[in-house]
Amino acid sequence: MKYTNKYGLPAPFMKAAISINEEYVKHEGVFRSNTGLIKPAQCATLENRYWDKLVTDVSDLVWIVLGKATHYILENVPGQNLLREETLFFDMVVDKVTYTIQTTLDLYDLTTDRLTDWKTTSVYSVTGKRIKDDWDAQLNIQAHALRVHGYEPKLLDIVAILRDWSKKKAIVAGYSRWNEYPDVQVKTVHGKLWIPDKVVSYIAGRIRLHQWAELLDDDDLASAIPCTPEERWEKPAVYAVKKKGRKNSVRNLKSEGEALKYIRDKGWHNNPDYTVQVRPGESPRCQYYCDVQEYCHQWAKMKGAYIAK
Repeated sequence: MKYTNKYGLPAPFMKAAISINEEYVKHEGVFRSNTGLIKPAQCATLENRYWDKLVTDVSDLVWIVLGKATHYILENVPGQNLLREETLFFDMVVDKVTYTIQTTLDLYDLTTDRLTDWKTTSVYSVTGKRIKDDWDAQLNIQAHALRVHGYEPKLLDIVAILRDWSKKKAIVAGYSRWNEYPDVQVKTVHGKLWIPDKVVSYIAGRIRLHQWAELLDDDDLASAIPCTPEERWEKPAVYAVKKKGRKNSVRNLKSEGEALKYIRDKGWHNNPDYTVQVRPGESPRCQYYCDVQEYCHQWAKMKGAYIAK
């Protein structure tokens, strides 16, 4: 990967950011890292294929630097019987081929058999009704690695440090018992420990998918294993029924046809004060956060449907 510094960030920061980002490159002989295995197969394959051509600006590595700083502080907290920043490898035979997977644990407490992963993340990540699927999978792959190495994890936790948390919003949210806004800036999210057979099946399935992806050229990859709407963090277009002089929309609908039908059903179709406003959809991961956007044939075909903001 090549690096730029378009905004002239200080040299010490630039050097630190590059050094930290390079730590996340998997070891030679490893098929996928834990996070690479969970990542969309198309993204992971294109990253491997074009790694030497990829370009990122150091300004996009700010959160990686802050996350590393958090990890450094927490991994140096005194304590006995702890595994800190431990990199583990395990092999899995899939269709008679052996694949090596790599994962790095943040913290494993040998006394309580608790596996903990620290994340510097957004409030949005912890306001759902359950743990994110990617986090659950990551923890359980790490739990499998621990079992391979003779440990028996019993508890799985994500400790989320919320970079965009607001005390004011937390206080306001406290007035409503239905609001999910976190009370404090650090929130522990508990993962569910999968039975070993489920983890093995999940890992084997991901290996098969990623191995298939490696065999396809870029165009077939986009057609056969496209990134799903969920993987692209898709936000569909909204068709808003607007009334002249009113700030908020009267109704938001999923298609222009539904919006026009709503206006007709209300008897407003001859009233020029009522119109339909299109709010374009987004695929934020593709538009703003994907390192292989330039090489992705799926994005090349679909990007005309999105308007970058």
